[in-house]
Amino acid sequence: MDKSFAFLKTNNQPNRILSRALGKLLDKGLVSAVMAPGITNGSDLPMPVLFTRDEAMESCIPLAPAAGVSAAVQAARIGRKVKDKRVAVVLKPCEVRGVIELAKLNQTSLESLAIISMECPGRMENDAYLAKLSASPDLPDLYLNDSSLQDQASSTCLSCDAFEPQGADITIHLFGLPVMEHIGISGMTAIGNELIEAMDLEKPGAAYDQREAMARLREKRGRAKEELFQKTGEILKNPDQYLEVLGNCLGCFNCRTACPLCYCRECVCARESFDRDLDDVSNRAKKTGQARMPAGLSMFHMTRMVHMSHACVGCGQCSSYCPSKIPVADLFRTMGQQVQNTLDYSPGRDPEEPIPYLRFKTEAGS
Repeated sequence: MDKSFAFLKTNNQPNRILSRALGKLLDKGLVSAVMAPGITNGSDLPMPVLFTRDEAMESCIPLAPAAGVSAAVQAARIGRKVKDKRVAVVLKPCEVRGVIELAKLNQTSLESLAIISMECPGRMENDAYLAKLSASPDLPDLYLNDSSLQDQASSTCLSCDAFEPQGADITIHLFGLPVMEHIGISGMTAIGNELIEAMDLEKPGAAYDQREAMARLREKRGRAKEELFQKTGEILKNPDQYLEVLGNCLGCFNCRTACPLCYCRECVCARESFDRDLDDVSNRAKKTGQARMPAGLSMFHMTRMVHMSHACVGCGQCSSYCPSKIPVADLFRTMGQQVQNTLDYSPGRDPEEPIPYLRFKTEAGS
């Protein structure tokens, strides 16, 4: 299938112009709804918003450099419930990978979703975004064109070299382009090409080359990731350092709630059987004179790590939600990289690629 490419003139307002282009999909009846980052009454923090009318999309910020929650969870809900309609969902690359993994686990279906993603410059932490936004209302647009602002992205994003979307129907191109003049939009599937035709975009008069810009960013992010993984890898090898990093864990389970891949309806970590028996805690206290309560918090993180290491998509929401600022994402991404390399598996790389833990090979005679 030939991939289509077109320009969208942005007139110094890339988010608003792109929102209007997406609104045409609603106006022309090609989708029944568009889920994209937007603002609602009472908050300026971008959250997943379901738009059903073209005119309502004035509050949409499709390229918002922040994410109140992982939109993968809400996109998966739509895919699970909507059967006879098509819904366009605007997701960051890590969110796309999350939805694909959930589909492999039969937690959603991709059939009714038209996935739109972008070359991702990263997201700011929510508090940093809101503080910056109060002084600069044009932040969502300025961020796309200002490398110094992008350097204020979350630590997870600054060390993420998986910033190109995989598995999307439409890719929005940003890097190496004069985004205040125009952005690029590519159809990656038949559905994507169909939707692009409805946006009334401008065909490029000349070819463009993103390779240099992409290579620079990949090298920069790659160096940061290597440094991070080396540092965190040492922590994972040393039990005392590992326990010290987790020492301020409150047992709130926010990291579990924020994770788009923690889908279990009944979590083993939430059962009473997971917590230490009071007699066991008393015995521990007798040995040293004290024992922390609730117990088992380090085991909670290790259990999640075992469950999630093959599937971590590196969205960083677990760290963002932690009230104690524990670098949960750093630990999970570092362990995840080691496990994924061992298994030759990249979560969200291919909807048809089976999850290693669900793939069994029986040897002859066994």
